[in-house]
Amino acid sequence: MGSFSLSVQQKSLTLFALLLLSPLAMAKEVAGLKIPDTYDCAGKTLPLQGTGLRTATWIKIKVYVLAYYAAEKKAPGTPSCFNLTYLRDFDNDDVDKAWAFQFKESSMHPYPQMDEHVKELQKYFGKIKGVRTENFVLEEGTTKIFDHGELKGEIKGAEFQKNFLSLWFGAKPPTKEFQEELLK
Repeated sequence: MGSFSLSVQQKSLTLFALLLLSPLAMAKEVAGLKIPDTYDCAGKTLPLQGTGLRTATWIKIKVYVLAYYAAEKKAPGTPSCFNLTYLRDFDNDDVDKAWAFQFKESSMHPYPQMDEHVKELQKYFGKIKGVRTENFVLEEGTTKIFDHGELKGEIKGAEFQKNFLSLWFGAKPPTKEFQEELLK
């Protein structure tokens, strides 16, 4: 009986340890969202490298949570994934204005087709209603854009990717506080 009890205890401890180490148990929480420690991105399982909560105005209205997954923290290469989860509703004009503003303000590598690519990006979304996630999968030379899990399209070119990355990691991110959270 003694050896049976020990065996059950060992199995219970092993199961407990596995539960503690599971991705769900290890998920980070940001603004009430559970962010998994890994994400399947372009056929690879990549670790979570950073998260940020975008707030607006002096009263810190929660706008979205960004999680990024890449092989390395400081220099996301390809593949890498960015999951942007909106926390509030926005009409289509606000979404379009936000993307246009952020690319104009933050892009560090302007190129001739940039405005065309931003317009292409804008057409993939529209009105935001409820909690909704947009996913950006950066592969070699192609950025795939998903809206709430549905592939909406892709933008070809490394130039777009460099500018997309500069939105978050460049000299003029949405806010410095947001960028610092991403790089923690």
